[in-house]
Amino acid sequence: MTVVAELSARRTQRRSRQLLALAGLRCSLPRLKLLDALSVLGSSTAAELHAHLQGCGPSIGFDCVSQSLRRLHQSGMLVRDTRKRYSLAPAFDGAVPARAPALADG
Repeated sequence: MTVVAELSARRTQRRSRQLLALAGLRCSLPRLKLLDALSVLGSSTAAELHAHLQGCGPSIGFDCVSQSLRRLHQSGMLVRDTRKRYSLAPAFDGAVPARAPALADG
């Protein structure tokens, strides 16, 4: 992996972690991988996402993909159309949470 590709992957993963925190969801490997895949593929079905993830690192089962998509959808982070294609909800598309203000000592 080139240095540029590695930096891009880290930036995408950092954004995915921030989006999960904004939605109030814990960060898990399947959720991170799904969000990364959606950023690459765009609107996709569970089967398309599962197929895309098969070549990337540890294997994630289809049931896990489906369950993670369902939970991300229930949280409002993803939207699903009538063709059962998932994409990032408009409220989260491009959203990056602001950093919490530092607490003053004293």
